[in-house]
This record gives sequence, C-alpha cells and structure tokens, in this order.
Amino acid sequence: MKLRKSRASVTRRADERGWLAAAVFGAREELGLRQEELAELAGCSVGFVRQLEEGKRTVQLAKVEAVLDALGLHLQITSGLRDGVVVDEELLRRFAQGA
Repeated sequence: MKLRKSRASVTRRADERGWLAAAVFGAREELGLRQEELAELAGCSVGFVRQLEEGKRTVQLAKVEAVLDALGLHLQITSGLRDGVVVDEELLRRFAQGA
C-alpha cells in the first residue's frame, strides 16, 4: 500500500497540534483512509475525526477510543506526566518515513 503525502511531518504536526492528533493523522494516512472512511469505521462523525486531528482538547473519550480502535492503536495512561505524552518511538518513526 502506497502512503499518501502528508501535508506536514508527523513531528511538526505533533508540535503544532499534539501527539494524539499526530498519531491519529499518521495512522489514518498510513492506512490510506480518508477522514470519511475512518469516521464510518469508528462510528463517529467526520467532524469529530477532523477535530481530533486538529488537536481539539475537549473530545469525548469514548469516541477517541473508537477512532483509535479502528486504526489499531490504543491509549496508554502513565503516571508522573502532567504536560507531556509518552510517545511510541517506533510508531513515530514509521509515520515519519511516509510523511
């Protein structure tokens, strides 16, 4: 499967919009899905997927989990972090190669 060109690198997107937004965008691009297709797979609206990828900070967790599940990703909660996020470096490398 050929990856589509991303409008921004995953790292830059993460800096601008947050790691969750970058991970969702990167995984969707890697799978070759349009936002509409991901929304249908996750059972949510296209607007929700768009807001999630834009880094909206107030989103419904159940819908986030449905989107992540549709992409084969999961959310991990780790103690000791306030403003940071633990990022899977292998996942980041994989997304960055196609960006």
